[in-house]
Amino acid sequence: MKSFWIVIGILSLMILSFFIGKGIGLGTYGPEETSVQTLKSLNTDSKVIQFFINRTTISNQGIHIDCSNLDLELTSICLNYYVNQIFQYNLTDDSISLNEYELRKDGGDCKNWVEFLEKKFLKYGYDTDRVKIKVSDPVIKEGVAIEVGMDHVFIVAHNEERYCILDMTQQKCFSYDDIVAKRF
Repeated sequence: MKSFWIVIGILSLMILSFFIGKGIGLGTYGPEETSVQTLKSLNTDSKVIQFFINRTTISNQGIHIDCSNLDLELTSICLNYYVNQIFQYNLTDDSISLNEYELRKDGGDCKNWVEFLEKKFLKYGYDTDRVKIKVSDPVIKEGVAIEVGMDHVFIVAHNEERYCILDMTQQKCFSYDDIVAKRF
């Protein structure tokens, strides 16, 4: 049933982008346009929608968005868009690793989404690091843990020019040049 609504949503976006303005459906934004400048140059929401529609396929396994052949920031934006299309939060035992199908079907927690994103970034040739934050300590009473401690994890993808932070359904990228220029 969920995939039915995803298909309806994508079809609605396609129809919307076609009728918003003349010529919008004529252009394609393929592998030769791979930088964030390209996305920023797509100065209307409908063209951004068209950009993602051109990278989206639907099969019996659900929606898939191709984020290959893009620079790091656009890959980050693309993967974040993809995750937002399939995202479900479901607290999961950390000893369990989910494949993409299980993650789409049942959802997962921050660890599962980090694993998913990490595989994608590595597939597209980018380095990643996981950042783990302690949210709460375990509660121990009379030597027995009565409440499990909580952690949160997110991912940082990076290359020699910039780094991008992705935390489940949110993302933000930073240029090393911007940081150095502001600091000195």
